[in-house]
Amino acid sequence: MVFKNRLSFFLIVHFLFYFISEKIVHAQLPEMKNSAIASEWIERRGQLFFLNGQGIHTVSLFKIQVYKISLFLEKRSKFPEEIITSAAKKIILLKFLRDLGAAQLRLAFSDGFYENCAIHCQTLKPYLEDLNSKISDMKEGDSLEFQFFENRVIFNSSVGSYFEVKNPNFGRILLSIWLGSSPPSALLKENLLGISGSLK
Repeated sequence: MVFKNRLSFFLIVHFLFYFISEKIVHAQLPEMKNSAIASEWIERRGQLFFLNGQGIHTVSLFKIQVYKISLFLEKRSKFPEEIITSAAKKIILLKFLRDLGAAQLRLAFSDGFYENCAIHCQTLKPYLEDLNSKISDMKEGDSLEFQFFENRVIFNSSVGSYFEVKNPNFGRILLSIWLGSSPPSALLKENLLGISGSLK
């Protein structure tokens, strides 16, 4: 898929450049134990959200780790369509495990958005462009947070970006990037649904 291939291409080039310039004989990716595990719950505006699942998004045959993603819900669920369409609040947290440029991240969001958008795509395009305008370069350890409400989405980043869209359809498609019919990987989707217990 375009979403996976574009991000894979950028990261493979970055990985190979690092490999050659540093003359590494055995490239070692970060140990899973070095990636902090999310809490079983978080609190936002006085409300508790419970960890539904989490995973590590990797790309290419090198299994390059891009980010750790965690899904928090008011009530845990293993059914993606239920989560996407529910009026209940939910939170997606992304913590980056390596540096990632804004252009790469914008491409990833755009590709994932259109791959999972069945209707309202052109109508919602301006919201996607507004979101992408708020995306900055991410360094290792930086984070993004999406808060999904019944009729709006709030986006925050650890580097100070803020964005709000009052459109329920945009929120559903945005959440579908990870839980829809064309996620970054089937395993990552299973991890977020709590179906698979391993972080990969």
